Amino acid sequence: MSYKLLMWFFGFLTLGLIAFLGNSFLLAHRRYFIEFKTKRHKRKRGATPAEQEEAARPFFLFWWLRQYAASLAAVCFVYLLAAAGTYLVAPLLSGAKKNRYTGGIPAKPQQQKELWKSYVELSVAAEKNPENAGIHLQLARAQRRQGLEQKALASYHKVIYLDPLSLDAQFELGCMAAAAGDATLAASQVSELSRRWPNRPERYLLQSRIAFLAGKQPEALAYLRSALAVKRGSREIRVLLVDMLLQQHAYAEAIRLAQEGLKLPPDQRNETVNATQELRTSGVHPFPSSSTSLSLLLARSLLAVGRHAEAEATLQAATKADPFSPLPALFLGDVRIARGEYGGALLAYEETLKRDPENYVVINNIASLAVEHGFDLERAATLAARMYAKYPQDPAVADTLGWVLCQQGKVAAALPLLQFAATGASNNPVHRYHYGAALLKNGQNEAARKELGAALKLSRQFDGVEKAQALLASAAVK
Repeated sequence: MSYKLLMWFFGFLTLGLIAFLGNSFLLAHRRYFIEFKTKRHKRKRGATPAEQEEAARPFFLFWWLRQYAASLAAVCFVYLLAAAGTYLVAPLLSGAKKNRYTGGIPAKPQQQKELWKSYVELSVAAEKNPENAGIHLQLARAQRRQGLEQKALASYHKVIYLDPLSLDAQFELGCMAAAAGDATLAASQVSELSRRWPNRPERYLLQSRIAFLAGKQPEALAYLRSALAVKRGSREIRVLLVDMLLQQHAYAEAIRLAQEGLKLPPDQRNETVNATQELRTSGVHPFPSSSTSLSLLLARSLLAVGRHAEAEATLQAATKADPFSPLPALFLGDVRIARGEYGGALLAYEETLKRDPENYVVINNIASLAVEHGFDLERAATLAARMYAKYPQDPAVADTLGWVLCQQGKVAAALPLLQFAATGASNNPVHRYHYGAALLKNGQNEAARKELGAALKLSRQFDGVEKAQALLASAAVK
């Protein structure tokens, strides 16, 4: 049932309930009104109350029916006003759901506002231009971004009805059907693409998508190679192919294709770019450009074969080339951590934070570096407190702030946070270790032994495992 129908139903139910309660109130005070009517009409002296009530009953029933008709008319009037308001605001509420996604990550409030505004404008434009296939195509994409899959499906079908040669609509409908598990619809779109455009890469991209979702990785890889053979100048197709080659551990081919792709000119905004962007919407992070994507994939491939210096140089170049994306700097920080270059990693994470100030993974990394390697604890505490104010129910955020406060000597303030983190994520050995260390500092040796022992029982490979073992031994001596 749509949100608009639900609003109509509950609006009618609420207003009907108001009318029912109002008239029930009148019925509850029946005797008062009967007595009122009795006084207004002359009766025989000496009549009993029962006789007076019986004589006044027709007057009361007439009065009650008149009041009910008046109240019902008022309810209908208010309901019409509510219905008119519902008709106006329903498009604004029909897709209001949690967790809208743009490019694979939760949209920020401002982005949500802009996306919703765009969706409303497209809805109005589609109503005014019912024969414009281009507007309906944009509307279908907006509906998918809002999670309105059924509406998007209907819009795609309308686009194809208005413009049977719409390559984008057929491709995106096929991807949507494949993701939803509708093999029949997906296969029909592949067949249509193959019939109408046998030499276009979109058919191979859609076939690759279907094969990938079916778990047929080699087949999906073969289709991507066919798409690239048709259009060798496409960076976007290379991004998809290199990513899948990495999953198959084909590092040499991935490095070669990525290096070739970085030398190509940027893709033009055409059907193929739209198609490949469609296939990348399920990624963990959005890639702002094909060049940045290829740089990240190339760095991953180089790291996999042990060419660390080349990987770092690739990431540094990508950080300078793309001033907006936080991903190259974030990955660079991770690479430096793996190489033991903690100062350089901190610089990379700070650069990431400039580009994405709300990234609490980066804040957690900065705080961890500050605690473990003696960097600026005050800076780490400020960042961690800011994130805790925003995500107070997240055990990882509470653990970060509590651990920084513990290292600053503020054990009393740290203990509730660390306890919350250890309780909320009891299977996380790091959280249990941090809580145990704070308990030991606070002189609660028995509780500390319990937490440190639990941490080591969960894992022997977490960051700080040696310190946890030393603290457990120390707690056992005390």
